[in-house]
Amino acid sequence: MIKERVGAQQPVGMIAAKIGTAGLEILVRRDHGVGWQPMVVAAPGSLIFFQREAEEIAKRLRMEYDLDN
Repeated sequence: MIKERVGAQQPVGMIAAKIGTAGLEILVRRDHGVGWQPMVVAAPGSLIFFQREAEEIAKRLRMEYDLDN
């Protein structure tokens, strides 16, 4: 299956929309092991909780999307 190539902001928006919490700030960085990885940098509650949520969503999104150069 060919993955769609997207800019880093698109997965950020998709992850934030699926979590659906205001005040959430996420960055996406390249990762040589899995392609790209979300990083929660600000959240209205526990960063660890939201980081785990973001990682679970990213697992599914990485099956469809690669980061563009």
